[in-house]
Amino acid sequence: MSTKTLSLIKEHNAQWVDLRFTDTLGKEHHITFPSETFDEEALEEGRMFDGSSIHGWKGIEASDMTLLPDVSTLALDQNMLCQQYRWSADTLRHAAQSSVDHGHS
Repeated sequence: MSTKTLSLIKEHNAQWVDLRFTDTLGKEHHITFPSETFDEEALEEGRMFDGSSIHGWKGIEASDMTLLPDVSTLALDQNMLCQQYRWSADTLRHAAQSSVDHGHS
């Protein structure tokens, strides 16, 4: 699946990859990456970010998190001024690489 996904990004000349996730209150957040930095490793292992600024999450000392793209949610965002693919992403604690329970489904 990752090879097909990466091919779609190149085929549509997408400049950005946008990973979306929700916090414990259900508010949607996103982090956008240049598409040329998104490869098979990013799809399989995710992308790290600092979750300390997300309301209700860990403090700065324990805030290393990973966003793992859910490739089944891949969509081309054609409403942007430039081509962009977006995904929903699972949020993982970096140290344990286990899913974070946000208290909602």
